[in-house]
Parts: sequence; C-alpha cells; structure tokens
Amino acid sequence: MSEQLIIDIALNKPINIIGMNVNDMLLALKYGADPNQTDQFDYTALTNASRDGHTEVVKLLLAYGADINYTRQSRNTALMRVSANGHKEIVKLLLAHGANVNQTNQFGDTALMFASRDGHTKVVELLLAHGADINYVNETADTALKFALHRGRVEVVQLLRKHGAV
Repeated sequence: MSEQLIIDIALNKPINIIGMNVNDMLLALKYGADPNQTDQFDYTALTNASRDGHTEVVKLLLAYGADINYTRQSRNTALMRVSANGHKEIVKLLLAHGANVNQTNQFGDTALMFASRDGHTKVVELLLAHGADINYVNETADTALKFALHRGRVEVVQLLRKHGAV
C-alpha cells in the first residue's frame, strides 16, 4: 500500500484511483473514493481497467457502483473499449452487469463495430448473443460488416454474414 494513499485517507483528501493496483483501490474505495472518477481524457477507472484487461479491478469497481455505461467527451464506454481490445471475459462481465450493447459514441460506433474492426471473433459472437444490432449504421454509413471488410477480418466477416449482416 502506498504511503501517499494512507496520508490522503488520514487527511480526508480526494483520492485518485486511476491506475491503482487492486489492493490500494479496494482500500481507497472503502474510504470513500469515487468509483466514477475520470482521468485527464475523461475516461473512468472502469473504462481503463476494462480496456487493459484487469478483470479483478473491473469486478471491484462494479461492486462499488461504477457507472457501467459512463460516457463523456468521446462517449466511448467501457464495453466499447474492451471490445476493441478483445478481452472476452471482461465483455461477459460488463454485459452481465447491464452494459448497453448498442450504445453509440459520438460517431455512432458501437461495441460490435469495434470488435469487428479489430477482428475479435469471440467478442463479436458474445455481443451478437446479447442483442447487438448487426446492421446498425453509424454517422459515416459504416456497419460492423464494413469495418471488418476494410480491415480484412475474414473470420469476422463470415460470422457477421452468417448472422444476417448486409
């Protein structure tokens, strides 16, 4: 446990949980740290932990009430960021806790588009099983299928077509 964390808790100062290890974060959250705190890019600890594949941190933040569908400037949710990185277990966890599978960012992109673009077939399957809109069109007239085609994600293209993508 960091000395600065102990000092901040003792002085009742705001605690920055972004980037903390799971043990320090648990202590900070127990002492009232905000689970929805954001970094300089306006991403929450949940969004960053999801993106980076830190399952235990994601579980901890969800247990302390982190906003699963939080968005701000870019409007990329934790589900979108983790789908782009292919961490299937965290995708499952977020969906089980109520992540909006069809939420869009400022360009109208969805988690399915991110997973398709980056070739994460297992994540694409999981999102489809949870009701992802396979033919949703974003603001630039792109679809998940179009993203996969442009990136040469053959397996994803085949999967999307199998499920009715046009």
